[in-house]
Amino acid sequence: MAAALSALVATHAAGALKDENLLLPVPKYYKVGYQAHHDNFALTEMVPEGQTVENWTEMITTQIYSGSHMTFDQYRTDMVNRWQDACDDAQSYSLSSGTENGYDYEWWLQTCQFKDDTRKPEFTWFKMIRGNDAVYVVQKAFHFQPTKEESVELSKYMKKIQVCDTRLENRACPMR
Repeated sequence: MAAALSALVATHAAGALKDENLLLPVPKYYKVGYQAHHDNFALTEMVPEGQTVENWTEMITTQIYSGSHMTFDQYRTDMVNRWQDACDDAQSYSLSSGTENGYDYEWWLQTCQFKDDTRKPEFTWFKMIRGNDAVYVVQKAFHFQPTKEESVELSKYMKKIQVCDTRLENRACPMR
């Protein structure tokens, strides 16, 4: 599972998905800026070409917690508490929850604002999916307030993020 996300793009293109998979479209002109794998945790950060994970305006972060039974409330509460400690004004807004392809998900927005204009605000959309083998969290972050058009495109993108499983007919992965 540690290499699941990095392998996903290549295996998906070849139609060779196996077991449970996070289906995460990589936006055009994005590149992997950082990856880490520790025990049952995998982290991937992607940024637009020309940006880095240290200096970005947009970023997609994916976290995979293999074997985890973490709940939506546990993860979200932890993130809200972290942002409240780090930001002058931190807000969290529920956007959607339900089931997609047989897996429960939650989708929310967190904002972080600072009184000091030299510090960049952050607007991050979270989509968390509870799979059978892992918990998946995808974040799309902006260091600026997205326009209405950018928010609409982001909503379309987040709906494409799903989990599938080649072992379960009712949660099948797309075939190529």
